[in-house]
Formats: sequence, structure tokens, C-alpha cells
Amino acid sequence: MNVASKLKDLRETLPECTLAALGDLSSRIMLCASTAEKMPQDRLDALCITASTFLQGPTARQTAVLLGDGEESVLNEAIVLTPVATHYFLRSESDVSDVLCCVCSQKADPLTLATAARVTLSEISDPP
Repeated sequence: MNVASKLKDLRETLPECTLAALGDLSSRIMLCASTAEKMPQDRLDALCITASTFLQGPTARQTAVLLGDGEESVLNEAIVLTPVATHYFLRSESDVSDVLCCVCSQKADPLTLATAARVTLSEISDPP
């Protein structure tokens, strides 16, 4: 199974999910996406830039310290809740440039979203 089909399966598994995408944090571009509606590449890339800001931006390390993960920590996941959407960003532990981004409605269950995203990113980053 390829990356595109794994992203599509993830999006379809989560009823409130409108986008599941794999990006590259080093280049800050989305490499592959599954969306409910066609989305221009520049909007996808803007989402990758947002993920980069949260996971490796200037305040990411201070945020990790604030959350109690210690001085050497980096953030591997972030969630942004707004009145209309839930954005979830997950960095791969095996390839720190890989990031999985999901956008769901505000009705999405964050625990279900995070669990499904972790499984999918593991399958993509660490294939058998």
C-alpha cells in the first residue's frame, strides 16, 4: 500500500477528517495529501509551514520545556483547536523531517485522531 492510499484510509477512517497529508519539515512542503475537496498546493504548503512553526519554530523548544518534557526535548506533536476545526500535527520519530497533518471538524475526538494518526505515520515512516 502506498502513502496516498494510507492517507486516504486515515481520512476515511475518521468521519470528521477533511484532510490528511504528509509533509517535509525541512523543505516545508506537503508531499502527498488526501482531501475531501481539492486544495491548492500553496494552501497545503501553508499547513506544513504551520506544522514547522509548532514543532520546530523558535518557541517550540521553550514550549516543550514548559510542558515538562525537559531541556533537551522537542515537540513531536501539536494540536490546535479552533471553533471550526481541529488541526493535528505529528512528527515522525524515525525521520524527523516527516510530518503528518490532519484537519478535522471541531467535533473530532482528539484521542481517536491522535491514535489513528500515530498508527498511519508509523506505517508510512517504518514500513515492514
